Amino acid sequence: MKNGGVFLDKLRRFYKHIYEEPYTGVEGYRLFYNENLFLEDNYYRALFKEVEFEEDELRFYSDPYCRSLSEEIASFLGITPDMVFVGNGVDALISIIMDIAAASRSRVVIVEPTFGMYKSKAKVKNCKTTTVLLQKNYALNLEDIHSNLSDDSILIICSPNNPTGNQFEREDMLSLVESFKGLLVVDETYVEYGRYTLVNDIEDHENLVILRSFSKAWGLAGLRAGYSVCHPDIAKAFAGSSDPYPMPSIVKKIVARALKLSDYVYEAVEEAIRVRKYMYEEMLDINGVRPYPSDTNFIFFKAEDSRRLLEELVSKGFLIRDVSDKPLCEDGLRVTIPPKEIAENFLKAIRDKVGG
Repeated sequence: MKNGGVFLDKLRRFYKHIYEEPYTGVEGYRLFYNENLFLEDNYYRALFKEVEFEEDELRFYSDPYCRSLSEEIASFLGITPDMVFVGNGVDALISIIMDIAAASRSRVVIVEPTFGMYKSKAKVKNCKTTTVLLQKNYALNLEDIHSNLSDDSILIICSPNNPTGNQFEREDMLSLVESFKGLLVVDETYVEYGRYTLVNDIEDHENLVILRSFSKAWGLAGLRAGYSVCHPDIAKAFAGSSDPYPMPSIVKKIVARALKLSDYVYEAVEEAIRVRKYMYEEMLDINGVRPYPSDTNFIFFKAEDSRRLLEELVSKGFLIRDVSDKPLCEDGLRVTIPPKEIAENFLKAIRDKVGG
Protein backbone atom coordinates (compact mmCIF):
# COMPACT_ATOMS: atom_id res chain seq x y z
CA MET A 1 0.00 0.00 0.00
CA LYS A 2 1.11 3.56 -0.71
CA ASN A 3 0.28 7.12 0.29
CA GLY A 4 0.52 6.45 4.01
CA GLY A 5 2.80 9.40 4.30
CA VAL A 6 4.16 11.10 7.38
CA PHE A 7 1.03 10.56 9.44
CA LEU A 8 1.19 6.79 9.11
CA ASP A 9 4.85 6.93 10.11
CA LYS A 10 3.79 8.77 13.26
CA LEU A 11 1.15 6.16 14.02
CA ARG A 12 3.71 3.39 13.84
CA ARG A 13 5.24 4.54 17.12
CA PHE A 14 2.10 3.28 18.84
CA TYR A 15 2.52 -0.27 17.52
CA LYS A 16 4.79 -1.22 20.41
CA HIS A 17 1.96 -0.45 22.84
CA ILE A 18 -0.27 -3.21 21.43
CA TYR A 19 -0.81 -5.74 24.20
CA GLU A 20 -0.22 -9.39 23.37
CA GLU A 21 -1.53 -12.06 25.70
CA PRO A 22 1.15 -14.55 26.77
CA TYR A 23 0.82 -18.27 26.08
CA THR A 24 -1.92 -17.88 23.48
CA GLY A 25 -2.97 -21.36 22.42
CA VAL A 26 -0.72 -23.06 25.01
CA GLU A 27 -2.42 -25.50 27.36
CA GLY A 28 -1.52 -25.57 31.03
CA TYR A 29 -2.16 -24.00 34.41
CA ARG A 30 -2.79 -20.24 34.10
CA LEU A 31 -0.28 -19.02 36.65
CA PHE A 32 0.67 -15.80 34.85
CA TYR A 33 -2.37 -13.48 35.26
CA ASN A 34 -2.82 -13.58 39.05
CA GLU A 35 -6.46 -14.53 38.76
CA ASN A 36 -8.24 -15.95 41.81
CA LEU A 37 -7.93 -19.72 41.42
CA PHE A 38 -9.57 -20.49 44.77
CA LEU A 39 -13.15 -19.33 44.19
CA GLU A 40 -15.41 -22.33 43.75
CA ASP A 41 -18.29 -22.80 41.35
CA ASN A 42 -20.90 -22.12 44.05
CA TYR A 43 -19.69 -18.50 44.19
CA TYR A 44 -20.38 -18.01 40.50
CA ARG A 45 -23.71 -19.85 40.72
CA ALA A 46 -24.76 -17.60 43.59
CA LEU A 47 -23.51 -14.60 41.63
CA PHE A 48 -25.87 -15.21 38.71
CA LYS A 49 -28.76 -16.65 40.67
CA GLU A 50 -30.35 -13.30 41.55
CA VAL A 51 -29.09 -11.14 38.69
CA GLU A 52 -32.15 -10.38 36.58
CA PHE A 53 -32.70 -8.00 33.69
CA GLU A 54 -35.60 -6.15 32.22
CA GLU A 55 -35.59 -5.52 28.47
CA ASP A 56 -35.35 -1.77 28.94
CA GLU A 57 -32.13 -2.15 30.94
CA LEU A 58 -30.50 -3.39 27.76
CA ARG A 59 -32.45 -1.20 25.35
CA PHE A 60 -31.80 2.18 26.98
CA TYR A 61 -28.82 4.12 28.27
CA SER A 62 -28.95 4.65 32.02
CA ASP A 63 -26.88 5.84 34.96
CA PRO A 64 -24.08 7.49 32.94
CA TYR A 65 -21.56 7.53 35.80
CA CYS A 66 -22.59 4.31 37.54
CA ARG A 67 -23.95 6.15 40.58
CA SER A 68 -26.00 3.16 41.71
CA LEU A 69 -22.90 0.96 41.81
CA SER A 70 -20.91 3.76 43.47
CA GLU A 71 -23.50 3.73 46.25
CA GLU A 72 -23.13 -0.05 46.67
CA ILE A 73 -19.33 0.20 46.83
CA ALA A 74 -19.48 3.13 49.24
CA SER A 75 -21.82 1.21 51.54
CA PHE A 76 -19.49 -1.79 51.44
CA LEU A 77 -16.45 0.37 52.34
CA GLY A 78 -18.24 2.60 54.84
CA ILE A 79 -17.63 5.83 52.95
CA THR A 80 -19.78 8.34 51.06
CA PRO A 81 -20.77 7.66 47.41
CA ASP A 82 -19.25 10.92 46.18
CA MET A 83 -15.82 9.48 47.02
CA VAL A 84 -16.23 6.61 44.52
CA PHE A 85 -15.67 6.73 40.79
CA VAL A 86 -16.34 3.54 38.83
CA GLY A 87 -14.41 2.60 35.71
CA ASN A 88 -14.00 -0.17 33.16
CA GLY A 89 -11.16 -1.79 35.07
CA VAL A 90 -8.14 -0.20 36.72
CA ASP A 91 -6.51 0.18 33.29
CA ALA A 92 -9.27 2.59 32.28
CA LEU A 93 -8.77 4.57 35.50
CA ILE A 94 -5.04 4.78 34.79
CA SER A 95 -5.86 6.12 31.33
CA ILE A 96 -8.07 8.84 32.83
CA ILE A 97 -5.31 9.85 35.25
CA MET A 98 -2.86 10.13 32.35
CA ASP A 99 -5.35 12.25 30.42
CA ILE A 100 -5.52 14.62 33.38
CA ALA A 101 -1.72 14.63 33.69
CA ALA A 102 -1.32 15.50 30.01
CA ALA A 103 -3.98 18.22 30.08
CA SER A 104 -2.59 19.82 33.24
CA ARG A 105 1.02 19.33 32.12
CA SER A 106 1.73 17.60 35.41
CA ARG A 107 4.75 15.34 35.67
CA VAL A 108 4.01 11.67 36.35
CA VAL A 109 6.46 10.02 38.74
CA ILE A 110 6.45 6.22 38.54
CA VAL A 111 8.17 3.99 41.10
CA GLU A 112 9.73 0.94 39.42
CA PRO A 113 9.80 -1.98 38.99
CA THR A 114 6.03 -2.00 38.77
CA PHE A 115 2.95 -2.64 36.65
CA GLY A 116 3.85 -1.73 33.08
CA MET A 117 0.53 -0.07 32.23
CA TYR A 118 1.44 3.17 34.03
CA LYS A 119 4.44 3.85 31.83
CA SER A 120 2.73 2.57 28.68
CA LYS A 121 -0.32 4.81 29.13
CA ALA A 122 1.87 7.79 30.01
CA LYS A 123 3.80 7.38 26.75
CA VAL A 124 0.69 7.09 24.63
CA LYS A 125 -0.75 10.22 26.26
CA ASN A 126 2.57 12.04 25.79
CA CYS A 127 2.88 12.76 29.52
CA LYS A 128 6.03 14.07 31.10
CA THR A 129 7.36 11.14 33.14
CA THR A 130 10.10 10.39 35.63
CA THR A 131 10.90 6.95 36.97
CA VAL A 132 12.39 6.27 40.41
CA LEU A 133 13.81 2.89 41.33
CA LEU A 134 13.07 1.00 44.50
CA GLN A 135 15.93 0.03 46.76
CA LYS A 136 17.64 -3.29 46.08
CA ASN A 137 15.49 -4.90 48.79
CA TYR A 138 12.41 -3.50 46.99
CA ALA A 139 11.62 -0.97 49.71
CA LEU A 140 10.67 2.59 48.76
CA ASN A 141 13.59 4.91 48.16
CA LEU A 142 12.01 7.88 49.91
CA GLU A 143 14.92 10.24 49.37
CA ASP A 144 14.97 9.69 45.61
CA ILE A 145 11.18 9.96 45.38
CA HIS A 146 11.11 13.24 47.29
CA SER A 147 13.88 14.70 45.12
CA ASN A 148 11.75 14.12 42.00
CA LEU A 149 8.46 15.56 43.29
CA SER A 150 6.94 19.00 42.86
CA ASP A 151 3.60 20.34 44.03
CA ASP A 152 1.92 19.50 40.72
CA SER A 153 3.36 15.98 40.37
CA ILE A 154 1.28 12.83 40.13
CA LEU A 155 3.08 10.06 42.00
CA ILE A 156 1.94 6.50 41.20
CA ILE A 157 2.79 3.61 43.50
CA CYS A 158 1.48 0.06 43.28
CA SER A 159 1.12 -1.31 46.82
CA PRO A 160 1.10 -4.26 47.17
CA ASN A 161 3.48 -4.04 44.26
CA ASN A 162 3.45 -5.97 41.02
CA PRO A 163 5.76 -7.76 40.24
CA THR A 164 7.76 -7.74 43.51
CA GLY A 165 4.75 -8.71 45.65
CA ASN A 166 5.54 -6.58 48.70
CA GLN A 167 3.29 -4.00 50.32
CA PHE A 168 5.25 -0.89 51.26
CA GLU A 169 5.29 0.25 54.86
CA ARG A 170 2.22 2.23 55.82
CA GLU A 171 4.29 4.92 57.54
CA ASP A 172 6.31 5.49 54.38
CA MET A 173 3.19 5.82 52.26
CA LEU A 174 1.63 8.34 54.62
CA SER A 175 4.85 10.32 54.84
CA LEU A 176 4.79 10.69 51.05
CA VAL A 177 1.20 11.90 50.84
CA GLU A 178 1.83 14.37 53.67
CA SER A 179 5.08 15.71 52.24
CA PHE A 180 3.88 17.23 48.97
CA LYS A 181 0.76 18.87 47.54
CA GLY A 182 0.57 16.81 44.37
CA LEU A 183 -1.47 13.66 43.84
CA LEU A 184 -0.47 10.29 45.29
CA VAL A 185 -2.17 7.47 43.38
CA VAL A 186 -1.94 4.12 45.17
CA ASP A 187 -2.91 1.08 43.14
CA GLU A 188 -4.40 -1.38 45.65
CA THR A 189 -5.38 -4.01 43.09
CA TYR A 190 -3.96 -6.75 45.35
CA VAL A 191 -4.89 -5.21 48.71
CA GLU A 192 -7.22 -8.04 49.79
CA TYR A 193 -4.07 -10.17 50.13
CA GLY A 194 -2.12 -7.44 51.91
CA ARG A 195 -1.70 -6.11 55.43
CA TYR A 196 -3.59 -2.81 55.32
CA THR A 197 -5.47 -0.34 53.13
CA LEU A 198 -5.21 3.43 52.91
CA VAL A 199 -8.90 3.95 52.06
CA ASN A 200 -9.72 5.27 55.53
CA ASP A 201 -6.86 7.80 55.31
CA ILE A 202 -8.41 9.72 52.42
CA GLU A 203 -10.55 11.80 54.77
CA ASP A 204 -7.36 13.30 56.23
CA HIS A 205 -5.44 13.44 52.93
CA GLU A 206 -7.31 15.11 50.09
CA ASN A 207 -4.51 14.38 47.60
CA LEU A 208 -4.69 10.59 48.07
CA VAL A 209 -6.30 8.40 45.38
CA ILE A 210 -6.84 4.66 45.77
CA LEU A 211 -7.40 2.34 42.80
CA ARG A 212 -9.22 -0.96 43.34
CA SER A 213 -10.06 -3.89 41.08
CA PHE A 214 -12.64 -6.68 40.93
CA SER A 215 -10.32 -8.72 38.69
CA LYS A 216 -8.12 -10.39 41.31
CA ALA A 217 -9.55 -11.38 44.69
CA TRP A 218 -13.15 -10.99 43.48
CA GLY A 219 -12.60 -13.35 40.56
CA LEU A 220 -14.25 -11.13 37.94
CA ALA A 221 -11.38 -10.47 35.54
CA GLY A 222 -13.61 -11.13 32.54
CA LEU A 223 -15.90 -8.22 33.47
CA ARG A 224 -13.22 -5.48 33.52
CA ALA A 225 -14.53 -3.62 36.58
CA GLY A 226 -12.62 -1.29 38.88
CA TYR A 227 -13.06 1.86 40.89
CA SER A 228 -11.22 4.68 42.59
CA VAL A 229 -11.69 6.07 46.09
CA CYS A 230 -10.73 9.71 46.49
CA HIS A 231 -11.81 13.18 47.55
CA PRO A 232 -15.17 14.12 45.92
CA ASP A 233 -13.55 16.90 43.89
CA ILE A 234 -11.08 14.43 42.38
CA ALA A 235 -13.92 12.00 41.63
CA LYS A 236 -15.69 14.82 39.77
CA ALA A 237 -12.52 15.51 37.79
CA PHE A 238 -12.38 11.82 36.85
CA ALA A 239 -16.00 11.98 35.72
CA GLY A 240 -15.25 15.08 33.64
CA SER A 241 -12.32 13.30 31.96
CA SER A 242 -14.17 10.02 31.40
CA ASP A 243 -16.58 8.92 28.74
CA PRO A 244 -20.12 8.54 30.10
CA TYR A 245 -21.52 5.03 30.53
CA PRO A 246 -18.12 3.48 31.31
CA MET A 247 -19.61 0.15 32.39
CA PRO A 248 -22.32 -2.06 30.80
CA SER A 249 -25.54 -2.50 32.77
CA ILE A 250 -25.01 -6.24 33.17
CA VAL A 251 -21.53 -5.71 34.62
CA LYS A 252 -22.85 -3.20 37.16
CA LYS A 253 -25.48 -5.68 38.34
CA ILE A 254 -23.03 -8.57 38.66
CA VAL A 255 -20.51 -6.46 40.60
CA ALA A 256 -23.23 -5.21 42.94
CA ARG A 257 -24.26 -8.81 43.53
CA ALA A 258 -20.65 -9.85 44.18
CA LEU A 259 -20.42 -7.32 47.03
CA LYS A 260 -23.20 -9.27 48.77
CA LEU A 261 -21.13 -12.46 48.46
CA SER A 262 -17.94 -11.20 50.07
CA ASP A 263 -17.77 -14.19 52.45
CA TYR A 264 -16.93 -16.43 49.48
CA VAL A 265 -14.18 -14.02 48.44
CA TYR A 266 -12.59 -13.69 51.85
CA GLU A 267 -12.60 -17.45 52.40
CA ALA A 268 -10.80 -17.89 49.07
CA VAL A 269 -8.31 -15.15 49.99
CA GLU A 270 -7.55 -16.82 53.33
CA GLU A 271 -6.89 -20.14 51.61
CA ALA A 272 -4.65 -18.46 49.03
CA ILE A 273 -2.64 -16.86 51.84
CA ARG A 274 -2.20 -20.26 53.50
CA VAL A 275 -0.90 -21.79 50.27
CA ARG A 276 1.27 -18.70 49.68
CA LYS A 277 2.94 -19.26 53.05
CA TYR A 278 3.47 -22.94 52.24
CA MET A 279 4.97 -22.21 48.82
CA TYR A 280 7.26 -19.48 50.12
CA GLU A 281 8.65 -21.66 52.92
CA GLU A 282 9.16 -24.60 50.57
CA MET A 283 10.90 -22.45 47.97
CA LEU A 284 13.30 -21.13 50.60
CA ASP A 285 14.71 -24.67 50.85
CA ILE A 286 15.27 -25.13 47.11
CA ASN A 287 18.86 -24.56 46.01
CA GLY A 288 19.27 -21.92 43.33
CA VAL A 289 15.85 -20.35 43.97
CA ARG A 290 15.20 -17.20 45.99
CA PRO A 291 11.58 -16.34 46.76
CA TYR A 292 10.62 -12.91 48.09
CA PRO A 293 7.99 -12.28 50.78
CA SER A 294 4.59 -11.61 49.27
CA ASP A 295 1.50 -9.60 50.23
CA THR A 296 -0.29 -10.61 47.02
CA ASN A 297 -1.70 -13.72 45.36
CA PHE A 298 1.60 -14.42 43.62
CA ILE A 299 5.23 -15.04 44.52
CA PHE A 300 8.10 -13.24 42.86
CA PHE A 301 11.30 -15.29 42.82
CA LYS A 302 14.70 -15.34 41.24
CA ALA A 303 16.40 -18.43 39.91
CA GLU A 304 19.76 -19.41 38.52
CA ASP A 305 19.39 -19.83 34.76
CA SER A 306 15.81 -18.59 35.00
CA ARG A 307 15.26 -18.86 31.26
CA ARG A 308 15.83 -22.60 31.22
CA LEU A 309 13.78 -23.09 34.37
CA LEU A 310 10.92 -21.17 32.76
CA GLU A 311 11.10 -23.33 29.63
CA GLU A 312 11.08 -26.49 31.76
CA LEU A 313 8.09 -25.34 33.80
CA VAL A 314 6.14 -24.35 30.69
CA SER A 315 6.86 -27.74 29.13
CA LYS A 316 5.25 -29.32 32.18
CA GLY A 317 2.19 -27.10 31.94
CA PHE A 318 3.05 -24.40 34.49
CA LEU A 319 2.54 -21.14 32.61
CA ILE A 320 4.23 -18.47 34.73
CA ARG A 321 5.36 -14.93 34.01
CA ASP A 322 8.87 -13.93 33.02
CA VAL A 323 9.53 -10.49 34.60
CA SER A 324 13.30 -10.47 34.14
CA ASP A 325 13.09 -7.53 31.73
CA LYS A 326 11.93 -5.16 34.48
CA PRO A 327 14.41 -3.00 36.44
CA LEU A 328 15.99 -4.79 39.43
CA CYS A 329 14.30 -8.04 38.38
CA GLU A 330 17.12 -9.84 36.58
CA ASP A 331 16.44 -13.62 36.58
CA GLY A 332 12.99 -12.84 37.99
CA LEU A 333 9.89 -15.00 37.58
CA ARG A 334 6.37 -14.61 38.96
CA VAL A 335 3.91 -17.38 39.77
CA THR A 336 0.25 -17.03 40.71
CA ILE A 337 -0.68 -18.87 43.91
CA PRO A 338 -2.65 -21.98 42.84
CA PRO A 339 -4.62 -24.52 44.90
CA LYS A 340 -2.47 -26.73 47.15
CA GLU A 341 -2.28 -29.78 44.86
CA ILE A 342 -1.11 -27.70 41.90
CA ALA A 343 1.36 -25.88 44.15
CA GLU A 344 2.85 -29.20 45.25
CA ASN A 345 3.30 -30.30 41.63
CA PHE A 346 4.80 -26.91 40.73
CA LEU A 347 7.36 -27.19 43.53
CA LYS A 348 8.21 -30.74 42.47
CA ALA A 349 8.81 -29.53 38.91
CA ILE A 350 11.27 -26.91 40.19
CA ARG A 351 13.09 -29.46 42.37
CA ASP A 352 13.29 -31.90 39.46
CA LYS A 353 14.94 -29.19 37.35
CA VAL A 354 17.36 -27.63 39.84
CA GLY A 355 17.94 -30.70 42.02
CA GLY A 356 16.95 -28.88 45.21
